[in-house]
Amino acid sequence: DKDAARIVFRLDPAVIETLAPLEITPQPDKLVRVWLLILDGADPEIKTRISQIITELGDPSYEKRMSAKAQLLKLGPVAVSHLNAEKANKDPEIAFRVEEILEEVQNPTDQGQGGQVDDVQVEIFEN
Repeated sequence: DKDAARIVFRLDPAVIETLAPLEITPQPDKLVRVWLLILDGADPEIKTRISQIITELGDPSYEKRMSAKAQLLKLGPVAVSHLNAEKANKDPEIAFRVEEILEEVQNPTDQGQGGQVDDVQVEIFEN
């Protein structure tokens, strides 16, 4: 479906081992474990919506800028590639906010989020 996005999550091997330790006897010479989560039919407008929210980071209204920042933080890893593309934005406010958001998404502080999984990579593919 060309109107929908496909989201693919690949967990880091260390995260897999933490979530589901594996005991094999005898140990094989080589063991490769890969976990993929594929979501078809994701929000087809996500890229457009992320771009619009990033634009709002430069809004004259402080409240709108903070609302946009909160929305992007909520999207988390899904927005990272778009945020990286905006690090050199001509609007210094957008560039500054993008750096802030990337720092928070990539180095989250523990705010009661318990079993948070680090090192999740998200890519959005178009058909």
